[in-house]
Amino acid sequence: MNATTATTIAILTFHPDIVIDQGIAGAHKSNIHIGDIIIGEKCCNINAFSMPTKEEGHSSNPFEWEPNKRGKEIQSGDAKLVKLFKDFFETNHENAIYTGTLGSGDVFNREYDRIMWLQNQFHHLSEDMESIGTYCVCNLFGIPCIGIRIISNNELTNEKLDKEQAINLQKLFVKFLAN
Repeated sequence: MNATTATTIAILTFHPDIVIDQGIAGAHKSNIHIGDIIIGEKCCNINAFSMPTKEEGHSSNPFEWEPNKRGKEIQSGDAKLVKLFKDFFETNHENAIYTGTLGSGDVFNREYDRIMWLQNQFHHLSEDMESIGTYCVCNLFGIPCIGIRIISNNELTNEKLDKEQAINLQKLFVKFLAN
């Protein structure tokens, strides 16, 4: 919600030509590792579900939940920005670079089976908490946007949170802006 609000205020106040949403994310594929970069061609809300009605005492089962309308709406990033950043990162970053779908929502998913279930539902590469709000607002305003995430952890491979990755991405952006 904070990213949605901040993006809206920024667009109304500063009238940007583009919006770049960047930060850390957890990988949702076992072949993606700490320090790898995901460039969001698309973004989806991985926490937008409808649940079946259940009577008291019948327990909850999140594997019965279905993506609702917001979960099925895939937001697009700007293709020119995807290419621009892919070209830059491929020549300026030693780790793997991926393009694909960013998963975004307000839950820190840490259960292996849940992550795999989400990945099978949405076919996303990573999980963050901001991208979906930024993509939705930018697409409503017609502002080209891109989400870029550096992987800080991977629950599937037991790669623990490395907050220093945020600084590594910032250094890459400084280098990008200097060119």
